[in-house]
Amino acid sequence: MASDEVCGDQPDIRNLTAVIHYRGCVKSAVDRAVAEVDAPLVTALYDRPGFIANNRFLAENNR
Repeated sequence: MASDEVCGDQPDIRNLTAVIHYRGCVKSAVDRAVAEVDAPLVTALYDRPGFIANNRFLAENNR
């Protein structure tokens, strides 16, 4: 994902502080990207509940 370039690799799940910071970084990166695209359809999809969690799962399992 593009957020990997900004936020680095996903931390070990046992390091809860790092995981919290990482998830915040990913959310901020995606928020900025959606705002920069400025497309109503992209914004509508992004605003759907569970959108980030579902797409992060798919991205991690399609590598």
